[in-house]
Amino acid sequence: MISTPQQPVPQYKKNYQRYHRMFPEIPTILSSSLRFDVSADAGQRVRVSVLEGEAPPRPLILVDVRTPEERVVSTIPGSITPEDLVRLPLPDTGAPVPPLVVTYCTVGYRSGMAA
Repeated sequence: MISTPQQPVPQYKKNYQRYHRMFPEIPTILSSSLRFDVSADAGQRVRVSVLEGEAPPRPLILVDVRTPEERVVSTIPGSITPEDLVRLPLPDTGAPVPPLVVTYCTVGYRSGMAA
């Protein structure tokens, strides 16, 4: 019998699994379930994100809870900061259902705490 060594689980996956157990009531949203539509809001280009497969699709307000330094490296188009969420009025999405506020970070701990 030949045995093959198991591949080690990367640290980010271990962290995600641990944080998911810490916040079991908070669902995971995969980027593959998002759809981005470009619209205009007060003369600015804004992306409105909606979950695929829902009828009607539910608008999302994506809140990036990472540090400003992390946001410089990458960000999801149309996302806002926690400060923006408090300071700015919620956008009128025109959808028949209210928007869902979704927090995100790198692995899940900070977004779980913010949710």
